[in-house]
Amino acid sequence: MRICLVSPGLDEGNRRLQPWCYLFQLTHALLQDGHSVSLISDGGRSRPSNGTVGGLPVIRVGTLRGQHWCRNSGALRAVAEQGPDAVLWHLGLTSFVHLGSLRYLTCRSVGVFTSPIYRPGELLRLGIFRLLRGYRLSAAHLAGLVIPPERMRRALDRGEIQKLVVECETTHSRLVERGIPAERIAILRPGIDGIWLRAAPSPAERDRKRQELGLSRDDFVVGFFGPPAVLRGLPTLLRALALLQSFEPTISGLVLSRQREGEVTADALAVGRLVRQLGIGHRARLVSGLLAQDELRHAVAACDAIALPFEVVPSDVPLSVLEAMAMGLPLITTDVACLPELVPDGAGLRIPPARPDLLAEAIGRLAKDVALRKRLGAAAQQRATRWQWSRRDGPKWTSFLEG
Repeated sequence: MRICLVSPGLDEGNRRLQPWCYLFQLTHALLQDGHSVSLISDGGRSRPSNGTVGGLPVIRVGTLRGQHWCRNSGALRAVAEQGPDAVLWHLGLTSFVHLGSLRYLTCRSVGVFTSPIYRPGELLRLGIFRLLRGYRLSAAHLAGLVIPPERMRRALDRGEIQKLVVECETTHSRLVERGIPAERIAILRPGIDGIWLRAAPSPAERDRKRQELGLSRDDFVVGFFGPPAVLRGLPTLLRALALLQSFEPTISGLVLSRQREGEVTADALAVGRLVRQLGIGHRARLVSGLLAQDELRHAVAACDAIALPFEVVPSDVPLSVLEAMAMGLPLITTDVACLPELVPDGAGLRIPPARPDLLAEAIGRLAKDVALRKRLGAAAQQRATRWQWSRRDGPKWTSFLEG
């Protein structure tokens, strides 16, 4: 089968990040199952028309957007030139206002839907000021609140797309709530790289990594990894550490910001300012840069627990949550979007978002209870094994596309 995958943002810098990591996973799975896959992305006006990402050729057009009343001729022409049997079109909620071009496709079109669906109260509980400060993550989700469910249903009724693929049960349920027939939605889950399920670094390796990172061997270290965007919850963790420092002086934090060069500079600067304002420079070790997978894994393993207190989940199934669980570390996260599905009771601790007091309480609880840490870590690791990615997942996609 000849398949086109169409998505904005297919570039080397995004390859390890969600949702693009999921898109590259499905591409490799389809290739492994014997299909021909063409990748089409945007950026054609600013980048060479031909190039590769992760060893895969990418065809670039000026833009993938259009208006619902007219064609995106460049995107349609790029698809037509590949002569596909099926097109996988990467979608979020706001995509449904400009899917008109898909009516002109002569082959089957499937929407790969990677956005969480929020109810108004779930976003507004954070407060308008906080949402505006974190507009990079919140803007698309706030816009999604005003997308009429009827527009989504019409996209299927008119044949703009025939089916939808989602990554988790939570989003499947939210789409059904919006009137999308359940039989037209398939759940095909992303997975974590097997490197995260390897045997944990030895105590000696862990001690060496702590020394390398400037961490005390005797401290209880809470780790955070991911971009330092405000709504990912890093300021909440820093405020929790400030609350803890007066009566739990052996608790410290390790922040692995995964900051790419030249990006999210404002967020990184805001984090540095907050550390100084809170007076926790001696309690919070900040490490910037996109680390290699194995290096990141060893740094995460140097921690005693991980806190990922998302206020907004920007893209479905954040892999950092599953990666931390795969390491057998106790995890603290929030009750946002798909996180209760990923981290059910007994596999970690969940708190409401933007509550540093409750996060401090949860960290203190883990620091004092070795048995709880071991129990949560073991349950998390067992659950994470169900999310391991394999190139042999191709038959699932083949069955779905042929069904």
